[in-house]
Amino acid sequence: MFHTYASEKEAIEAFFRALAPPEKTSGTPATKIVCIDSSNDLLAYLNVLLKRAGYEVFTTKYLSDAMILIRAIKPRIVIYGSGMQTGESAIEKFRQSVPNVQVLLLPSDFSTAEASQAGTELVDRVRSVLTA
Repeated sequence: MFHTYASEKEAIEAFFRALAPPEKTSGTPATKIVCIDSSNDLLAYLNVLLKRAGYEVFTTKYLSDAMILIRAIKPRIVIYGSGMQTGESAIEKFRQSVPNVQVLLLPSDFSTAEASQAGTELVDRVRSVLTA
């Protein structure tokens, strides 16, 4: 479904309003999430998706960079893409660096699934982990 607008100007303004990050209440820091995957496209999608959901997102293609980010920013969640080799040792290192970090593994078909549905399901998973 597409929204219709009376003018091109209204359509463009609506587009940019939709891209604007949600307003944060003062004094409430956004939940930090680190995303790791070998695909730049997938990382860009996760970045936009999760930022629009109100999270502070950091992305990287490299495990070594992920470890530095995790130690430095102490995220609540690490999202581990299927494009990375699944290694329990890497996931255990994340948990050792930040004991309360939650690690979410993306399904192997995440990048080929319907984007809207896959994105909604991921945001729902993130929210459920944070409220548990």
